[in-house]
Amino acid sequence: MNFVATSVLLLCLAGPVFSQVANICPQLCHPNPQGYVQSQTECNQSVLRDLCDVEGCSSENGPGFECLLPPNSFIVSNDQFGMVDVVVEYSWAANQTDLDSATGYLDGEAGVGCDGSAPFLMFNGDNRGPGGNETCTVDIEGARLQGLWTDFTSIAARAQWFGSLDRGPATLRLFLQNRADGVVVPNSELSMTITPGVGTGCASTPVGLVKVTRGQEHTRFMLRSE
Repeated sequence: MNFVATSVLLLCLAGPVFSQVANICPQLCHPNPQGYVQSQTECNQSVLRDLCDVEGCSSENGPGFECLLPPNSFIVSNDQFGMVDVVVEYSWAANQTDLDSATGYLDGEAGVGCDGSAPFLMFNGDNRGPGGNETCTVDIEGARLQGLWTDFTSIAARAQWFGSLDRGPATLRLFLQNRADGVVVPNSELSMTITPGVGTGCASTPVGLVKVTRGQEHTRFMLRSE
């Protein structure tokens, strides 16, 4: 078997790989003479509705409006959700130790010291070391296929330093990961600095919120402060 045939065979065995992350918002700045907002019309198209926002902008002909993707968000194609995992990651610096995370979705929560059922969450376990991370995989597509959400859903992120000592800020990250090869999907990463609480048991300090909006052909992920 030659090299080309072998490569094709390996790709087929590995399965499909998700690759479509794109900004479908027009991002065209339209002047606003006589109060007419062209971007409002663009953003109200069926394929863009609820995914893109109308914001002010500056054009060569003066102030205007544009239809664009909101900050700290990305848009993915609906037809490839079965190929990826949605992952929430909590990480901390090398001079910090033992951040406890808790991720909430629908009526379940998963994390250090969290009890109860969490059928759509998979927590990777407690990490007490320096410069570490904890992750939780969220099966939002599985929940949708069971009829638990249609147009909008959200993922709650909570975190606290174990014990009573505040060790400073940490990082919250959201990304999509290919199920076939475990590689992070390009342009699907969002992150922000968070301020965890302190305590023991299941973390109760809100540090972030992932807002998921499903449109006609695409879905938008946004990472925001709680």
